Amino acid sequence: MKRQLTLILILLVGSSWLYCQQTGSFVTFDGGAGVNNLNYKIDGGTTSTNIGTTFNLGYNYFFTPEIGFHTGLGIKAFNNTCILNYADSTPSVDIEGKTFLLRTTFNNWTENQKVTMLDVPIAILYRLGLGAKVGLRANLGIRVLTPLSASYQTTGGSITTVGYYGIYNVPLHDIPSHGFLTIKEPQKGEITNISTAISTFAEVGLTVKLMDKVELYLGGYFDYGLINAIQASNKEIYEYNGTYNGIFDSKKLTDAKPMAIGGKLGVVYDLSPKVYTREEMQVMRAKQMQRMQQSKEKQKEAKAKATNRAQMERDKQKQQRMQQAEKQRAQRSKSKR
Repeated sequence: MKRQLTLILILLVGSSWLYCQQTGSFVTFDGGAGVNNLNYKIDGGTTSTNIGTTFNLGYNYFFTPEIGFHTGLGIKAFNNTCILNYADSTPSVDIEGKTFLLRTTFNNWTENQKVTMLDVPIAILYRLGLGAKVGLRANLGIRVLTPLSASYQTTGGSITTVGYYGIYNVPLHDIPSHGFLTIKEPQKGEITNISTAISTFAEVGLTVKLMDKVELYLGGYFDYGLINAIQASNKEIYEYNGTYNGIFDSKKLTDAKPMAIGGKLGVVYDLSPKVYTREEMQVMRAKQMQRMQQSKEKQKEAKAKATNRAQMERDKQKQQRMQQAEKQRAQRSKSKR
């Protein structure tokens, strides 16, 4: 067994060098989608998760060919749906100052929540070469999630309110002027008690080299919330005065943590200077020697041409002097006659 583990370790370490990995800086841009939700449970309600998106700009720095550091900025969207089916009684006081029990019944009351957060990851990054152009990449760390926007909207069901006066032992209903009615109209608004949350995350994927310094990335992510993303509230979901506060900003919900699982597609760009292999260096040196030899031959040819032109110029000048001397002798001979 020890021999097998040693062999596997040797293969893993040795294979990383096939990918020509190097230290240095890398920029990543990716986008993806998955089941992103703020995980919570509520008495009298059933929750379901919806598809959310993520877009990220990252920075990677490798201290060694295999181990590095990852951070960046991203936008993560969380989507939830909750259906309420329960009845509740709340002590209340009417407009005449009389006390009564407000009985509120939720019948298939459906609320959707959408929360968008700024994502700042901090992680340890690991990579492993699987071939000449394919590599494995994984990171493990935490995300700091800061809310940018949060809202809710209802899409169905009803809320029915009934007033029970114990002194009369009479339930009052269908009296809108006194706040006893059935509500079916959609409600929407902002979620005001969302706070910064922290989650752990793991990510793993494959990189494929497309061209020099550019890689395609395909991976998956999993997030698990550590810190509650909402602040406690003492409000009811629906109040006697007709105010609808929503599920998140109510005392019915006390805990909601970010959870996510999905896939990503992106690109990786290498900011580091190119590191050449021994074979590439040999080819570059051979090309450089060839260029130097060609340069020397061109210089030699240019020098020969210059020398030839100078010699031709000297011959031309000599011939002109000879012609001039001959002309002068002819003139002297003519003058003597």
